[in-house]
Amino acid sequence: MNIEKQIKDLHEAACEEKKPFYRDPQSGLIVMTAYALKQRPCCSSDCRHCPY
Repeated sequence: MNIEKQIKDLHEAACEEKKPFYRDPQSGLIVMTAYALKQRPCCSSDCRHCPY
């Protein structure tokens, strides 16, 4: 599975479960989901899943 598909699947699953984060499979870092980002105003940090 390519990394973009894996990230998309992880993000979608986390949002469906209303989780604020998931672990990036490449870096191991924690990434905020669009679900979590919608709970606050845009911070202009170019977040990966920014809903704005």
